[in-house]
Amino acid sequence: MKVGAYTLDLYCDNEDAPVQKFGEPLNPRAHLYNEFPHNYVGQTLRECVKTARRDGWLIGKERQLCPKCNRRGRAHGERVGVAQEAQGGAG
Repeated sequence: MKVGAYTLDLYCDNEDAPVQKFGEPLNPRAHLYNEFPHNYVGQTLRECVKTARRDGWLIGKERQLCPKCNRRGRAHGERVGVAQEAQGGAG
C-alpha cells in the first residue's frame, strides 16, 4: 500500500509587522513568538495552498503574508465561510 501526503509550513514574510514584546499591552496585529509555523496537510501542494488561502493567507512565489498582515485576509476568509454555509443550506 502506498500512502502519500504533503505538509506545508507557513511563516509570515512581512518584515514591517510589529513584534509583541514582554510586558507591553497586547497588540492584535503583532506576531507572537510561538505563532508560527502554521501547518497545513493535504494530498497535494495545491490542496494545502487552497486551505491556507481560505484561512486568509496571501501566498505568492516569493512571499507569504499571514491573515494578520494580509489586508484582505480576514474579510476573504469570512466571505468564503458565508458562501460555504449558503451552499450547504441549499443542498
